[in-house]
Amino acid sequence: NAQDYAPTPTDLIMSYIPTIGVQNVIFTANNKTFQLFDMGGQKMDRRKWADMYDGIDAILFCLAISEYDQVLSEDMKTNRLEDSMDLLDKIAHESKFESIPIFVFLNEIDVFTNKLAVFPLQDFLPDYDGKSTEDALNFVEGMA
Repeated sequence: NAQDYAPTPTDLIMSYIPTIGVQNVIFTANNKTFQLFDMGGQKMDRRKWADMYDGIDAILFCLAISEYDQVLSEDMKTNRLEDSMDLLDKIAHESKFESIPIFVFLNEIDVFTNKLAVFPLQDFLPDYDGKSTEDALNFVEGMA
């Protein structure tokens, strides 16, 4: 709240603005035009996705692995990481996408690794029995 506060590059990278609804971004790179639909992951936003199915060339699925210890705000009991994994599974098995490549990005790895010492992964994912950060990363990657 300081009057002279100026965000650092790290502050800007670490800032978070949730996607609400569907955002349409058009950009050009190497003389090619791309259209990207950024779709909010909240359950209420998912029903809006049906209109976006035609003409898709690829799906970029960003999965925040740091959310392993959090629940959905919609019901306060569903684990956020497990919900994301379930959603990825549904998308991967959607017949409309059987020939569409899906690229999965494990996001927020830095936050994930910092949280492990405070919130052990096995407290939230009982099947996990690893001992190191690398074990934890490999386990979550194997879930995707």
